[in-house]
Amino acid sequence: MPDRLPQADYLRQRNDLWQRLRLLEPHDAAFEPLLEELRLLTNQSRDKVMEGLGLKRVPVTDAVFDLAINRAAAFLRGAGAQGKLIDWHAKTRFAARVDLERIAAVLETMPKDGAWHWAGGSDGAWQRGKPRTP
Repeated sequence: MPDRLPQADYLRQRNDLWQRLRLLEPHDAAFEPLLEELRLLTNQSRDKVMEGLGLKRVPVTDAVFDLAINRAAAFLRGAGAQGKLIDWHAKTRFAARVDLERIAAVLETMPKDGAWHWAGGSDGAWQRGKPRTP
């Protein structure tokens, strides 16, 4: 964190830049200047920022995939009909590593009766009960 900014201002500015970047596509004219501003503010490499945006594809472990599916399901249960999965996905850093379309497709197959969780990564399946990790 830069010494010249109070922590609250730094966090506000950092979070604003992340949010604005997540609304853009890499080909948008405003993308690169915002990325550079965030990179300089946070003292992160370009690759690290791109990875945080989910634009640098890194292998997704089974645990991350399961977590993304189970947290998305929990978000939709808590948010009800007002929940927008796209907003949750954009704000949740680890979830950006899993394609939103894939998350939505898996959620469409979730059984409606009782408590279920996803296990087994991208080749997994729905299991009865709650996940071991929240």
